[in-house]
Amino acid sequence: MSNRPPKANRSQPNQSSKLQKYTFRIDKGQHEERLDIALTKLMPDFSRRKIRSVIDTGGCYINKKRARTNSRKVHLGDIIQLEFKNESIKKRPPVAGITKEDYLYEDDEIIAICKPAGVASQATRTNAKQHVLAQVKMLALGAYTPYLIHRLDQETSGVMLIAKSKEASDTWSALFKERAIEKYYVALARGFHPRKTATIKNYLTRISASTGLVKIAKQKSEGGRMAHTDIEILDYNKKWNLSYVKCRIFTGRSHQIRVHLNSVGLPIIGDKKYNRELTSDLPGACQAAASIHHFLHASKIAFIHPKTKKQVEIIAPEPKVWHTFFNLFS
Repeated sequence: MSNRPPKANRSQPNQSSKLQKYTFRIDKGQHEERLDIALTKLMPDFSRRKIRSVIDTGGCYINKKRARTNSRKVHLGDIIQLEFKNESIKKRPPVAGITKEDYLYEDDEIIAICKPAGVASQATRTNAKQHVLAQVKMLALGAYTPYLIHRLDQETSGVMLIAKSKEASDTWSALFKERAIEKYYVALARGFHPRKTATIKNYLTRISASTGLVKIAKQKSEGGRMAHTDIEILDYNKKWNLSYVKCRIFTGRSHQIRVHLNSVGLPIIGDKKYNRELTSDLPGACQAAASIHHFLHASKIAFIHPKTKKQVEIIAPEPKVWHTFFNLFS
């Protein structure tokens, strides 16, 4: 089958208020490709951003089942259907830039920044120089070469440490591996937990290449790695079924907090991978905020500095948009 489907397979209304429908069958050329990449090839008049937005907003179906994961694989013979209105496609939010005002701490070895939500930690296929490493390098003006010590998910905001040299990167990366650095997060979640504090320990799989998801494994032999998160409920609003949760992680597994909170009935607001239908009953401003990114924030890092031997705590206040939800607690 040709990469571009025959016109009979789709309707092409021009008005944004009309429902647009597209149908494709996956052939050998798209077999086992990512969903968003396969559709980009099938729909050359559409940008990959627009296709991803259709998927994110629930307008994509594979074999009559809704598909919301851009990275999931498609297979020979799959029937892909798209149904959406142009007016429903999310506009690309402006990419936040990192400035010196985002620096929380700096010494001869490291910088601590408050990473904005939506900024990738390092280069991806589509973000050119709009990522932490490139932006810090530009701000350095050649004084040093920055190295990532650890990473945050693109939608997660908060404290990130960056080394000023390869030697410093090796030193501080080792401290992370030795769990000598305390890492704290806060999250806004829907749901209620009967205890104020809890410890979550289990095995987590690596990110699935087909679904982009991490799952809880029953045992280590299933490919899981031990993950440990302690949580504390800082506040709960019964009317909105909204929890403000503090998390301390003792391991650094991919999607660890997102999976752990979801597993105890506290799915993070705005998390499009692990829970989607969480905000329809909230005020409009909250729904709009949750459509942009999830509400997980790296709030504090604490450590004994390897050179000065002094205790250091670096705190990043929650972004202003969080107050949209904080107002519901009052």
